[in-house]
Amino acid sequence: MERVVLRMFRSEFGLSNDGFKHFDTSGRLHVGYVNDTWTLNKYITLDAGIRWQQERMVGQDSHYVFNDDWSPRIGVTVDPIGDRKNKIFFNFGRYSYNLPLDLAERSLTNEKDLFSFRLAPAFTVDGAGNRIATVNANGSVTPIIDGPHTVNLATGGINVTPFASGESLENIHSGTRLTYEDEYVIGAEHEFSHGVVASARYIHRSLRRIVEDTGGIAPEAALAGIPQQFSITNPSKSLDIFTNPVQHDFVATTDAKGNVNNAPGACTVGGPAGTGTNFVNFPVVNSLGAPVTDANGNTAACFNQAVDTTGNICGTVGCIYPVGTNGVDQAGGVVPDGIPDGFSDPVHRYWAVEFEVNKSFSHNWQLRANYRIAKLFGNFEGAFRNDNGQSDPGISSLFDFTPGNFGLLGNQFQPGVLNTDRQQVANGAFSYVFDHGKLKNLTLGTLVTVYTGTPINQLAAHPVYDNAGEVPLGGRGSEGRTPTTGSVGFHGDYIMNLTERLHLRLGVDMSNITNTKRVLFINQNIDLGTGTTNLDFLKPNNQAVIGDGIQAPFNARVFFRLEF
Repeated sequence: MERVVLRMFRSEFGLSNDGFKHFDTSGRLHVGYVNDTWTLNKYITLDAGIRWQQERMVGQDSHYVFNDDWSPRIGVTVDPIGDRKNKIFFNFGRYSYNLPLDLAERSLTNEKDLFSFRLAPAFTVDGAGNRIATVNANGSVTPIIDGPHTVNLATGGINVTPFASGESLENIHSGTRLTYEDEYVIGAEHEFSHGVVASARYIHRSLRRIVEDTGGIAPEAALAGIPQQFSITNPSKSLDIFTNPVQHDFVATTDAKGNVNNAPGACTVGGPAGTGTNFVNFPVVNSLGAPVTDANGNTAACFNQAVDTTGNICGTVGCIYPVGTNGVDQAGGVVPDGIPDGFSDPVHRYWAVEFEVNKSFSHNWQLRANYRIAKLFGNFEGAFRNDNGQSDPGISSLFDFTPGNFGLLGNQFQPGVLNTDRQQVANGAFSYVFDHGKLKNLTLGTLVTVYTGTPINQLAAHPVYDNAGEVPLGGRGSEGRTPTTGSVGFHGDYIMNLTERLHLRLGVDMSNITNTKRVLFINQNIDLGTGTTNLDFLKPNNQAVIGDGIQAPFNARVFFRLEF
């Protein structure tokens, strides 16, 4: 028996005597802007400006300056009657995203992380080999530093597995600039009597440039043994910073026993006729372990990769993989070859129509209500990935590989409805304060929310990294959507005047008073790793970052507060 006292999956590792690197990261932002507003007459107001900024990101081993980032802004407001109760407006703005220091720590610094930290009590083993927990007479346990993988069976202790990132393989490519988004808004607003304001607007937002780390080879090339190199840049369809590998089609060669080499288990040396080049055929399968096809649609289990005369796999030290016009640079190296690297353009577009009715508190009541119809479309979520929970802005795994010819990345680069797309959302909040009669000093309020579900995907494990929840299959939203759900809340409080300056406030807050228990999040991982089926696929799933898989039931809180 073993009782785990503490388990840590990842953290920074550093002790005074561990010999590991201690480092600092920093960022500095320089900003300059001009802005002005012109009221041409009582009908038209113009607002315009421009912003310049520069972000310097410093790691322990290297640094980079994101420069020449310009963001124009313009807005026009028209009051068609000139009575200050109506307006029609248009706004355009460009907004840059300043990268957090996660990138400086993980890519500009040779960081060392602590994986698999486990603190366990001491224990002994009986004659049958079973672990028996041992606790000191005073109930304490004294941990010790043990081996990197196995906790000592006799004494327990701390299980530590350190990991060092390969900083030297990834830097920020020259000319890389910050992520930015363009936003267009057009709308109208009218103020009714008693301060009730109604408005409607159309919003369009689109990411125009992103920052991501990229790799110059496809997953099948990585599986075939070509080393992976990275560079942080602004990925696009026209990007050319890598040397492209050249695909070699499958050929029907045989081994010494006459077995066709594209049959499973019979991969041997062979090569296209007339090339005079030796090839080694490597098994290539998709994330579910099934054979894939080449660019010509031929089903095969082998991928041809060149070897030198001594049998070394091309792409390793001492061997050059055949490449297009360059002919001498290693495949996947950070050297342009005049051919686009094969990425797709990152797409992130948001459209919305919003309606609002608002009233600030007056005449004993206030109101906030809104309704939105929206669509979120693309192949790139943004700084945070909701599909697999990766929070590495600018260095996610999305552009680590080019799409390739074997479909191992599924629909990762194909635009569709993104994970957090909600077609409709409605909110309404109302409160009223009684100021006379027996109910004087009583406040009542309610909050109603209704929202449609989010897309459900088939997410397979990454074909190279083997991380679950990486690759969308069958198109985005292929499994439908989570249910439409909502909740009704209630608030009430009453003030008792004890003295002129002393008051007792009694109140109650109730959430989900209808006790709705709809599914909020679905487990979308079709597997847990290559060849390992996930039995919880399409079942309710807790999201560590977002919340519970099923809506929280009715709950209430009663409170009192003494005010003076």
